[in-house]
Amino acid sequence: MAADKPADQGAEKHEGAGQSSGVTDQEKELSASALQAFTSGNYDACLQHLACLQDINKDDYKIILNTAVAEFFKNNQTTTDNLRQTLNQLKNQFLHRFK
Repeated sequence: MAADKPADQGAEKHEGAGQSSGVTDQEKELSASALQAFTSGNYDACLQHLACLQDINKDDYKIILNTAVAEFFKNNQTTTDNLRQTLNQLKNQFLHRFK
């Protein structure tokens, strides 16, 4: 997840060769843990990791999207009505932000 961070968090940035991605090691670990939990079917753990990521990146729409998908799977939803509603809300927030 590439999110812009304040300059005062520069010490936490990953020290890589070349350009910095703007993603902290903590964010990378949380993202990897969320993905691993999701792919193993542990949706509660996935949602916990995503919540931690959301605390770090409050306005990151990708985290909101992934949370909606994880909730969909966690609740064994067979219809997409709730997911569609969440995605439409996300779309409207995104479009409103860039008007």
